[in-house]
Amino acid sequence: MTREEQRRERDSLILAGLTVLRLPGMAEYYREKFVDNPDPPENKSTEEFIEEMVGTQRALRTSNRTMKYTKEADFWFLDANLENLTKRNASLTKSQVGYLSKCSYIDNHGVVIITGPAKSGITYLGCAIGTSWCNLKYRTQYVRYTSLIQNLAGANKDGALNDLLNSYRRTQCLIIDDWLNDPISSKGTLLMKEILDCREKFGGTVLISHSPVNEWKKNLTASKEVLASLLQTMTLGATEISHS
Repeated sequence: MTREEQRRERDSLILAGLTVLRLPGMAEYYREKFVDNPDPPENKSTEEFIEEMVGTQRALRTSNRTMKYTKEADFWFLDANLENLTKRNASLTKSQVGYLSKCSYIDNHGVVIITGPAKSGITYLGCAIGTSWCNLKYRTQYVRYTSLIQNLAGANKDGALNDLLNSYRRTQCLIIDDWLNDPISSKGTLLMKEILDCREKFGGTVLISHSPVNEWKKNLTASKEVLASLLQTMTLGATEISHS
């Protein structure tokens, strides 16, 4: 067997091994640098090549995970980005953008409240925040309130209500759009309390509403004690962003 044949056999074994081990980034790096390159570079040490291969694989996994989380989140605006907020008439100060993009409030299990009239860009802003969460590898759920209630009703019929409630309770990042735009029933209020009471234990929450916070109380149906507790859970220590 000639040296060239030996090289080809070695390359085939390495690429097959990387494929079996599910390391496509490393396989692509090896193919580009050594298999498809007639004159493989010789100015780097073995350690440097290994470092680059590992870096390529990590970058690919990061990109794939971000895409997976973004797809699962099912954002209303798939292209939402904090850097493009002016396109949706939802301008923020640099300090606000910095705060939102770092997402430290997720680890602190905080609440962000976004309010403003229709067409003011608040849904886009909420989706942009969610995209930042996905980029930082946080599992995220975006849901409109009416869909959330419909989902819970369907799960209740199927005997899976508690599982779905836990999904909303325990996700790292939860975004509820169209929140309290209209009055909700006592059952709806209690279900939302079930979810939001647990959010401070598990992750960050964004509530997007066309109604100002001081009008939320009139759209909730509950006893004074439940109402006071829920309002405190939603608003105490929350970051509020309002667009006119």
